[in-house]
Amino acid sequence: MHRVFRLLSSVLLAPLLAHAAAAAIDGERLRDVARHHIVPAYAHLAATTRGLDEAAARCGEADASALRMRFADAFLAWQGINHLRFGPIQVLSRDFRFQLWPDKRGSVTRHVNALLASRDAAQLAPDTFAAGTAAVQGFGALEYLLYDNARSADVDPGWRCRVLRTITANLARMAADTLAEWRDGEQAHVKMFATAADGNSYYDSAGEVAGRLLNNLHTALEHVASNKLGRPLGETADKASPKRAEAWRSGLSLDAVKANLAAAHALYRHAFAPALTDPALADRIDAAFDAASEAADAITPPLAQAVVAAESRRAVQALQWQVEVLESLLADQLAPALGLGLGFNSLDGD
Repeated sequence: MHRVFRLLSSVLLAPLLAHAAAAAIDGERLRDVARHHIVPAYAHLAATTRGLDEAAARCGEADASALRMRFADAFLAWQGINHLRFGPIQVLSRDFRFQLWPDKRGSVTRHVNALLASRDAAQLAPDTFAAGTAAVQGFGALEYLLYDNARSADVDPGWRCRVLRTITANLARMAADTLAEWRDGEQAHVKMFATAADGNSYYDSAGEVAGRLLNNLHTALEHVASNKLGRPLGETADKASPKRAEAWRSGLSLDAVKANLAAAHALYRHAFAPALTDPALADRIDAAFDAASEAADAITPPLAQAVVAAESRRAVQALQWQVEVLESLLADQLAPALGLGLGFNSLDGD
């Protein structure tokens, strides 16, 4: 009930709070966020997906471990920027096409298996593939192909490689296009982002942008606590669901969480920490980020295993609690201190 009241109050007060926030987070601050956080992260995603696509070109010829290493690089680069859910990443639903997760209905495995069974080359034409279901386009589909050998053992290796290469080419193309739309040309999104204080066709004010950034930051942490940790943990050890962990096949679940926490801390440092006038609150938030990072480092087995064993399960629960503490700090103390409304996030009603 408290959470619903908080969100409703934020929505009602949002116009007034957004105006107040503009004084603390102005165009220069937004320019710094774009220059030092957003654009470098998308550039890293573009570079790693390009490397992944180059490695996929040797599918069937080279050692599979090299391709898996490139997959890990690109997947974790995505984890370092997927907290942002506005701007070019939402054009043509790129965010969901990069990764459809949580996949509560098993859409990824179902659609990938159907594609493997079809042997329909027309579906792999770049524009046709990009316009099709998100379930076969992203990191989840690629992980399934790279790590679930038992289910794909009866698929022709040549066709499997064609599907795999189509996925990596699509990922590289989306990453390159997203980076270009943020960074390049007269219509670069970074220009609209950084001039929001003057008003433009995309953003009404710097306060609106600051509110979106805080909303995305809080949503990312809630996503970690509720989905990435809560879903595999279950209510008890007997009800744990290791296969509900993100990227459980590749064993990258915990690395993904660590990348999410690092990215969230970086966004906070660039966007919000400089605007805080309360040193004690700044120290509390930094300490909460550090505590969450230390709690993640204390989990030694893969997350899918850690949620089942009693001792490591407690460590996962400790991490979840630390992330929830951080969520509360941002919502209950940082947002009011900056005059920002938290608003509804993408997990509400999920």
